[in-house]
Amino acid sequence: MQQDEDLEPKAVDECRQRNDWPKWKNAIQTELASLEKCEVFGPIVRTPEGVKLVGYKWVFVRKRNEKGEVQSGRIWYNRLSEYLLNEGYKNDTICPCVFIKRSGSEFVIIVVYVDDLNIIGTSKELPKAVECYLSDPHKARSQTGYLFTYGGIVISWRSMKQTIVATSSNHGEIIAIHEASRECVWLRSMTQHIQEMCGFLMKTDNPTTLYEDNVACIAQLKGGYIKGDRTKHISPKFFFTHDLQQNGEINVQQIRSCENLVDLFTKALPTSTFEKLRQKIGMRRLREIK
Repeated sequence: MQQDEDLEPKAVDECRQRNDWPKWKNAIQTELASLEKCEVFGPIVRTPEGVKLVGYKWVFVRKRNEKGEVQSGRIWYNRLSEYLLNEGYKNDTICPCVFIKRSGSEFVIIVVYVDDLNIIGTSKELPKAVECYLSDPHKARSQTGYLFTYGGIVISWRSMKQTIVATSSNHGEIIAIHEASRECVWLRSMTQHIQEMCGFLMKTDNPTTLYEDNVACIAQLKGGYIKGDRTKHISPKFFFTHDLQQNGEINVQQIRSCENLVDLFTKALPTSTFEKLRQKIGMRRLREIK
């Protein structure tokens, strides 16, 4: 029974038959509340004739067991292990994180470390797969995007591929917010110059709020340049944002991903989310303008 409980359910009916149904039920209710808050659901209307509705299904991913211990890593490993074994790789209990595949004089070794894979081998197919990924800058590099508003009006925006390969999502976010910080400094300077030239006496020492949806990035920027194992490779220049925050020029605040307007510039979004964010930044079709 315990082995079955470790497996992820495929449907709500299957969840109801499990001993941990109360926790799955709470997770479902939490997800529905989040969707409602983000205005994912619109008003209920009749289905027009000839229109085929798009279906949906629940996807259940187990992150913790009954004792509250994190299980997502073990489940991920079990799936990876099953796939590699089906592909002809072998491993044993002595070192379960090492998978070896041999064919004649050719061999491939895959070492699993947390959620990273170290791949070593002589197979001709293996280098091709790795080189194909690394040679394509559109796949190997993250997307930077930002926009600035003043008085509710968008005054500056940008979307571009990063010039270096980020080694983690945190690294990519630090690079992106570094670019946004540089633009912020110029915008603050230009705004102050225009105000002075026009004779406007306005308080300009308030920090500019930058919204970030990556918690690890926010924590890293508060601490500054720390030579830890996970961040020691990041160039100190990218912590320019930390100095601006310390000087009171900017204030980095967390924002929910579903409310992050910059996702318009960095991700392929569902139509409903795209339309909602497009409205929020003030973009309208000509026929919508009265």
